[in-house]
Amino acid sequence: MAKSLILVIFSMILIACEGGSGGDFEPNNLISIADDEAAERERALLTGAPFVQSISLGGAATYDVGEKLVIIATFQKRTRIVNGGIPRIELDIGGVTRYADYVSGSGSQNFQFRFEYTIQAGDLDHDGVTIISPWDANGAEIEDYAEKEVGDFTFSVPDTSAYLVDTANLSVTAASTYSSGATTTLNISADNAATLYIGSDCLSGGSSVAYNTSVAANIFTNNNTNTFYVAAGNGSGGYSQCQTASVIHDNQAPNAVAGIAIGNDASDITSDSTSWGASSDNGPSGISHFEIAVSTTNAVGGIISPEGDWTNIGTNTSGNISNGATPWLAAVTDYYTLIRAVDNAGNISNVSASAAWQLAALSPEQITSMNVVEATNESIRVGWPYPDDNGFPITDYIVQYRLNGDSTWITINDGVSTSRRYTLEGLSAETEYDFRVRAYNGTNYGAWSPTLVAETLPNIDFVTFDYIAINIGGATKNALVSLEDDNEIYYGDNSASVYNDGSLISGDLDRGETLSIDADDFTVVQATKPFFIAGTLRSGGGDTSKANVVWATKSWIGKNFLFNHNRTNPMKVKVYAFTDSDVVVTKGGAAVAGGTVNGLLSENGHVFTISSYGSYEINSTGFIVAYAYANGGGSNYVDPKPLLPSSNDLVGVPSRDAKLSTDTPSTSYTAYHSNDQQESNTFEPGAVRNINQRGTSGLYQDEALRIRATAPIVANSYADANGSCSSPLVPVAFQKTKFAINVQAEWVAMASTNELTVTSYEPNGDGTFTTRTHVMTRVGSNNNTPTKQYETNVNFKAGTIFEGTAPFQMWYEPRGDNHATTNVPGGENNAADNDETIMFGWD
Repeated sequence: MAKSLILVIFSMILIACEGGSGGDFEPNNLISIADDEAAERERALLTGAPFVQSISLGGAATYDVGEKLVIIATFQKRTRIVNGGIPRIELDIGGVTRYADYVSGSGSQNFQFRFEYTIQAGDLDHDGVTIISPWDANGAEIEDYAEKEVGDFTFSVPDTSAYLVDTANLSVTAASTYSSGATTTLNISADNAATLYIGSDCLSGGSSVAYNTSVAANIFTNNNTNTFYVAAGNGSGGYSQCQTASVIHDNQAPNAVAGIAIGNDASDITSDSTSWGASSDNGPSGISHFEIAVSTTNAVGGIISPEGDWTNIGTNTSGNISNGATPWLAAVTDYYTLIRAVDNAGNISNVSASAAWQLAALSPEQITSMNVVEATNESIRVGWPYPDDNGFPITDYIVQYRLNGDSTWITINDGVSTSRRYTLEGLSAETEYDFRVRAYNGTNYGAWSPTLVAETLPNIDFVTFDYIAINIGGATKNALVSLEDDNEIYYGDNSASVYNDGSLISGDLDRGETLSIDADDFTVVQATKPFFIAGTLRSGGGDTSKANVVWATKSWIGKNFLFNHNRTNPMKVKVYAFTDSDVVVTKGGAAVAGGTVNGLLSENGHVFTISSYGSYEINSTGFIVAYAYANGGGSNYVDPKPLLPSSNDLVGVPSRDAKLSTDTPSTSYTAYHSNDQQESNTFEPGAVRNINQRGTSGLYQDEALRIRATAPIVANSYADANGSCSSPLVPVAFQKTKFAINVQAEWVAMASTNELTVTSYEPNGDGTFTTRTHVMTRVGSNNNTPTKQYETNVNFKAGTIFEGTAPFQMWYEPRGDNHATTNVPGGENNAADNDETIMFGWD
């Protein structure tokens, strides 16, 4: 029963496949290819020759390089290529003949042949590609399955207006948004373009020109917006899509400005502040900016050139002209501010003139020697000298700062102040900041100072204490004096010295009291109140065998130093690193034998040996302090001195000469002596420049000296007649208002850039003090002339305090080697007589 059912079903299927009772025969893809082709042949015999029923394209678009234009040719029945030929369809793309080649479809059951054309660089067709009928067999034999060949290759051409080709990558910009002339310039870029069509509409209202990246286009509407349509052409009639650029044409000058007012605040470096009413333009471009000039008449013929030439001040309706720091306007002279408006197309109004004006005051001198007074890990204190006020006293200083590398200055809001010190707090450690300052006299501002680049110190204990010093010179016996009551004195707390254990030295040292302190290299002392400390380094009792060594404060920390060596080879230069450092010593920029130490770790020191005379530079990657002395025979201590940061403005005493160093070629300087004499010269790196003293010679009786230079320098005294010693001049910004001597003095010397009164407070031993006043008055009228005081007859006692009404600097020479202190009443060798010594002070 099951077997017979299977036979019946199979028979039915077979009958159906063979066509059964005579219905229309259709090929079936479920049987073999041979049987299918037989069926196709049978069908083809019953129909005519094959032909294309329709042509269709892929999606309408704008085609670019590398994209394929696809054309489908559909026949009325299955058709095939029998000889391997490749038929094609001709295309017209922008006047250039291209071909879409056959790629697939022969014998396909959907009766379709597929043709493709890949867009090439340079193809352009802005109004649609054209398909050409008839199509081209191109040697191919095309027939149906009954061997009937295609007899008619024509076809109905479809609408191809939406099939665009643009390979130009055209870009058009106007060279200027505005024009006042008959033409304007268009900047053009395009790929493989031969021509350009430029018109007032896309491919109309203009003309075709040869392709160029810069084309002059004619303005077609005056005093209006002109929009230019540009298409790139292939030279055969094909164009890209249009791109536009607009230009506002304006050949009408603005109206002249009116309502001019003057501020009556002119100085010798800045013209009068002049204001005016807003101007209007007579054309469509609008006002671009105003220009002002300074003239000796109310017309352009009197313009002062180049300082007073036409200056663009933007759209502001007020302004003046400043020449920086150089005077260019004279007193008791009539000047006029000329003003004109300029529109965006460059048209210029008639010139308007202000009323006559004259100088209201001379401007303050440009401050050229702003310096860092002291830095910490989170603050920078800057200072500067009083500039020449030119007869109009300074009433305020404007200070600005910014993070180094930023473009925007920030004005410090410190109110109205004549203080020449400012501390900026809340900063980041080991970060560079820029500072600048200018003076104001109530009427005029001086020029901005050159930018000072200052760096905060690292996050280390030494810089976080207000009152602290370190023994770089290696003094073993030292004397410390307190400037205030109830001062607590401690050793530092680090590994650099065996004394640095943080222990208390004195819990209650009062004003004017002194202590003897033992120390070695890099011992640190810190306190709760201001103090001064110095001591002795010695190999014997003679002048050349001992040194009076001042300790260093954080004001003397830096990365770059200068020094000179002048006698008793070799010189020893000791450096101490607060941070890991690579330190290099050079002479005039040239390498020095043994002058490099790499990887100097923090809290460690290194000694350089300098064996030839001259000027030298020290450059470090980290923060260091330095001390130097000549060490002939290994036992001499000649010219001992701390190395201070360089500055372009120094003050001190050249006893009996001053020795100068620079690291900048052709450094010029002017030296001002306190007797109102001055001299100028130029010197070079590597060389030592000498300035002779003036007045009584030796023992710091010499006239005080101020040196203003065009680049940072250092200077020190040399051969002051006893002690074989030397001491630095100080940057003007380092001047302080309070000093104290730690031992009895043979003499004290004071120098300042200011006029002031210094009051000395000499202790009587019972808690009282004997006071004296020391007036420091300038000789002559030159503001650069320093002031000087010198006292040798008093032999001030240890603990004498000096306080000034303005910043100044002090030096002293110990009177003997052995001095009593609070903790060593009998005295000990804690000083070196005959050695002039710089003092650090406080404000």
